[in-house]
Amino acid sequence: MLKLGRICKLSSQMINLIAAGEVVERPASVLKELIENSIDAGSSKINITIEQGGIGLIKVVDNGCGIAKHDLPLALTQHATSKIKNADDLAKIGSLGFRGEALASITAVAHVQLSSQPAQAGNGWVISNQNNYNVNPIAQLPGTQVTVKELFHNIPARRKFLKSVQTEYLQLENIFKRIALSHFNVEFSWQNNLQKRKRYPATVSDDAVNCIKRVASICGNTFAENSIYLDAEHNGMRLTGWLGNNEALRPQADLQFAYVNQRCVKDKIFSQAI
Repeated sequence: MLKLGRICKLSSQMINLIAAGEVVERPASVLKELIENSIDAGSSKINITIEQGGIGLIKVVDNGCGIAKHDLPLALTQHATSKIKNADDLAKIGSLGFRGEALASITAVAHVQLSSQPAQAGNGWVISNQNNYNVNPIAQLPGTQVTVKELFHNIPARRKFLKSVQTEYLQLENIFKRIALSHFNVEFSWQNNLQKRKRYPATVSDDAVNCIKRVASICGNTFAENSIYLDAEHNGMRLTGWLGNNEALRPQADLQFAYVNQRCVKDKIFSQAI
């Protein structure tokens, strides 16, 4: 039987490890948080590099607004965010993330390097949990780069729950597809294990003619050539998307993507209604 001791306050390290269990389930969780941060930063270009199914390396580079030097240490601490300020902001959240836990949670279970340069700054700055969180100057283009290596290196039990490298890679690819199909105005590039980099150009507008090329590159030409585009408004709501005809039917649901306000939604009732 567990014998309880006196109540004590947990250390910040333990708090971050516990939070990491909620935020960082697998490499795909890390990628989702990093890409969403880049989109929230107003990026028009996001480059993604993956190695060993994301367990060895996940690197996300963007050209967003960047992080100021004095904010870099805060960015890696829990409940630190630029996306909300007070309780009123919770009723009108316009960003993809707002809790300020992602980077702190990832830092608790991986080797993390964060470098950034705001557009008007003369140079960039870098911070790493492998360098005692010291902030040092670095040469880089405006924007932010996050490098995550050796996921769960300090929690071997968590690593045992990860699937094969190939399975984890497919999860990463699925997250990427979901986000790329909801942000056509952002240019994405994707590289896995030093293979040739794939590029998905941004569209000039969100109409069907401009977006169908990305739909084809991710969902395949068969779907793109046998789909019907819809765009309808009713009671202040707008519904857009592509529906495949009989020629695009598939036995699995791997090409079903649904979104609400550009947020991917996975819900059985919602899917059945569609």
